[in-house]
Amino acid sequence: DFGDEVFKGCINLTIAGAVGGNYNLQFAWKNKIPNNVFDESSIVRIEIPDGITEIGYHAFNGCKDLRYILVPDSVTTIHRSAFSGCISLQTAGEIGGGYNYEFGWKDSIPPYAFSNLENLNKAIIPKGITKIDQHAFQYCNNLMLVIFPDDIANIEKNAFWSCPNLMDILFWGNPPSCTAASLSTRSFPAEVTLYHIEGVAGWTDNEDYNPVSGTWKGYKLTVWN
Repeated sequence: DFGDEVFKGCINLTIAGAVGGNYNLQFAWKNKIPNNVFDESSIVRIEIPDGITEIGYHAFNGCKDLRYILVPDSVTTIHRSAFSGCISLQTAGEIGGGYNYEFGWKDSIPPYAFSNLENLNKAIIPKGITKIDQHAFQYCNNLMLVIFPDDIANIEKNAFWSCPNLMDILFWGNPPSCTAASLSTRSFPAEVTLYHIEGVAGWTDNEDYNPVSGTWKGYKLTVWN
């Protein structure tokens, strides 16, 4: 039973996954990836097995060489700063899509899922996801583009807290429930531009749209070309 920090600073661990796989570190954790367990290690790739429900505090903190992680649908709790300093994780999307961070969530993205991924620049949210929870993308300093499927329905407050370079968000479907740009708990950065598909209802045909300023809930709104 490996505890916290057991592989901290290990420079020869590169590929990790469940017992029985082709990994040079095989683990049998049943529920939780422990706190700080890979802190500042040289791990390059990890496939978290189905059944793990929790990723601990700073579990991958400072893993600057980590270029691929697979997170299954069973993971529902990700603690703050689990991926702080993982500077090689630059793209995120569904499993099999060729992204650095691939996830299997089917309906919602949990809090802190991508928190502190400072070099994450693109997130493609797959069809079926209807909710983005609070702080899911907080402190993703270089996040520039997010694309939402047509069934996204709810984006919680502070979901994209402190994402200063997030300029463009594309929605394929109707507008989601979210907090307005004027609030301190706004769902998106106030300066972001929201893109929608021409003819999709809900964006410019209700009181949330201001035709004078061209904004929706205070966010700049434009048609995707």
